[in-house]
Parts: sequence; C-alpha cells; structure tokens
Amino acid sequence: MTEAPPPDAGAPIVALRGITRRFPGVVANDRVDLEIRPGEVHVLLGENGAGKSTLIAMLSGLLQPDEGTILVDGREQPIASPRHALGFGIGTVFQHGMLAPTLTVVENLALGLPWWRRPDRARLAAEFTRTAGELGLSIDPHAVTGDLSLGEQQQAEIVRALLRGSRVLVLDEATSMLTPKGVEELGALMRRLAGRGIAVVFITHKLKEAFDFGDRISILRLGRKVGEIPPERLRTLGEREATAEIVHLMFGAASPHPSPSLSPASPRGLRHSHIASFESPLPLREGGRGRGFSQIEPAQTVASPAGAPRLP
Repeated sequence: MTEAPPPDAGAPIVALRGITRRFPGVVANDRVDLEIRPGEVHVLLGENGAGKSTLIAMLSGLLQPDEGTILVDGREQPIASPRHALGFGIGTVFQHGMLAPTLTVVENLALGLPWWRRPDRARLAAEFTRTAGELGLSIDPHAVTGDLSLGEQQQAEIVRALLRGSRVLVLDEATSMLTPKGVEELGALMRRLAGRGIAVVFITHKLKEAFDFGDRISILRLGRKVGEIPPERLRTLGEREATAEIVHLMFGAASPHPSPSLSPASPRGLRHSHIASFESPLPLREGGRGRGFSQIEPAQTVASPAGAPRLP
C-alpha cells in the first residue's frame, strides 16, 4: 500500500454542505455540514435514529441527497452509486460483513473486477498479504472467509477497500459484532490507518469508543449535526467535561444553527459524572448483535434523572 500524502488540515478530502434527505413523513438528515480530513479518525456519534446511517448511505452512493452538495477534493461531485464512491476513493465497511462467506478471501477480492478479464489470484493474494502486513495484520488470503473470526473478516474488508484505492474509509458501527479484544484491535488499526494519511469515519453510539479512538467528534441528533469537538479542543477536555457536553448535545435542546465548537455544558437533570456510554451494559459475545440506546430496556438505562432512585 502506498503512503498517502501528508494530511492538510485546511483541505478536507470530502465535504458535505447542507445535506438534507427526506423519507415519507421523516427528515432523516437536515442541513448537515461535515468535513472529512486526511489523517483523522472522525467519529459520528448519535443514538439510534439520529441520522448516522442515512448520512453514510449518501456518502457511500447508496442514496442521494434531496438538497445540499458533496464536494470531493474541493469540487462538487454527485455520488450516484457505490462504484462512483469507490472511484472517488471512498470505501465503506458496513456493520454486517459484505464478503461472501463460502469464497476464499482472494476470491472475494476478485469480485467486482472486469468480468472479461481472468483474475490473477496469485497477484491478488500477494498484494493482499503485503498490504495486510504493512498494517500489522496476518490473514491467510486463501482461507475460506466464513472460517475466519468476525474480526478477521472485518480486517479483510478493510484491506480490500485499501486495495481498491480508498482514501476515505467509512466504518459503520464496526464494533457492534466484536469482542472487547476485537474492539481494541480495531482501534489500533484505525490509528495506524490515520497515521498513513487515511481519513477514517467511525460511526458509533458508544462514548468510550469515541474518546478512545477519535480525533474529532461530530454529534448528530434527530437528523441534525448539533455540535462538533475538533482535535485541539478534544485534547484539552477532560473525559468528564467532554461527557457532559456530549450528553447535553445528544439529549438536550438542539439549536437550529449550532456553533461548530461549543463550550462545555452540563445537562439538566442528569447525573453525567458516571456515564460512560449509551449502550446496554450487558456483555456482548462475538457474533452477537449490538443494541443502540433507544433499544435498551428501562432497567438497563445508563443515564437517569437527578434524584431518581439508583438501581441495585
């Protein structure tokens, strides 16, 4: 894998301007602005229904915005399909793997190549092994994909995206199917990718992952981007301050014209000092399915009004 050019903080690879997407009776995204820069892990944080998936679908070419523009390298570019997205260097690894489980890794690499040209499996396997090795990964390209762990399958998808020329790598709820060890390995991999100048967009609803892995955090609420914590501010905030600010943004009153950088604000009526994430505290084994905050039963809620009795 060739080294990406040094990141230029003033030149985002992709910029979304005023992106709006409507469905019958629902505004999924409402005038969202977002800039994706090289060498950063940009976290999109929000509970279920915040609009994260719709935004990523437009970035990946699966949907098109009703209003607004997408700029790639400073030029307005419609992303009409996933193939267009790949052509612009935007690769997406979805929550549920897209590799064919009955094929080998190298056979999955061959999918999508021109049908009239016989794939050179030996060359593909060598390129895969080299790129994986540069990232500190060890995956047999001739292994049947379904025999790999979920973490290894995800790593294979990431390597495939890089081999297809991705400069922007979108990871959609990538930790929801992983063990704690797998989450740590993915976090380390994201840091290595960012160190090579890749722009990583990491979608999550877990505060701890946002703090541990993110350089920049954008918060979505009810389809709107309600705030952003840039790298220089994230480095100076303590975890408690940042938690209070994000809780306020995710569940407090959303401004129709939010500032890109907001001062810390304490959410009314919440004991935010003990909040670590918006998720079920139940352990998740590899192969299980994650659940967003809005799907948690009342007895599992991790944020409760001040004065409410504590659960045993």
